Amino acid sequence: GVGGAALPSAPSELARKQDAGNGGVADAAASNREDAAGANLPPVAGGGSVSQIKTCDGGKGAVKETVALAESFKTEGNHQYEGKDFSGAVGLYTKAHVVASGATSKLVGVREEDRGKLSALIHRTCAAALANRAAARLMMREYSACVVDCDAAIFVAPDYEKAYMRKSRALTETGNFNDAVTTMEEGCSNCSDSAALQNDLSKISAIKKKMDAGLDHLAHGN
Repeated sequence: GVGGAALPSAPSELARKQDAGNGGVADAAASNREDAAGANLPPVAGGGSVSQIKTCDGGKGAVKETVALAESFKTEGNHQYEGKDFSGAVGLYTKAHVVASGATSKLVGVREEDRGKLSALIHRTCAAALANRAAARLMMREYSACVVDCDAAIFVAPDYEKAYMRKSRALTETGNFNDAVTTMEEGCSNCSDSAALQNDLSKISAIKKKMDAGLDHLAHGN
């Protein structure tokens, strides 16, 4: 799925300086409003809603059930993505993010010794949903919206490497090599053990160097 595999290549747009997804930012803002408002969600298996689940384990069960529901939406989104229904995938990843975000309110009843790990689990699940939505938007050439989602994923999980990779890819596709390099440098700083980020940084830096040399050549007429 998208969450565990390399992102399929999007059509190159390096020669094209204008974002093909001109409505990308508006679409991202709309999705964020939907995230904030919630979505129509199916009942939990066995009847009732996640919020109605009664647990005797200090509240951990309700949080884990909510995260599991979010993961199920993400998995459905991955299937849509693999079937190249990127718009459908965006909707499912949005639902995954809505549900995972809702798990935060359930931390109130969780024992303090368990709260840290569960909070990290929620953040990771939110980041994965956002980064996957970014991947779908990247394939739809909605580059600005892709960057918005990646920034949101990085905000909740600064060590989520795929968010940096997809943001950098979107920036590169629109010819914004300076910001692409900066993004990868930030990613390498926050994910110091990531060989993939280091490799991508080297590649993008090399491309930027060639581009800068070409521009300098044109500017000086050499």
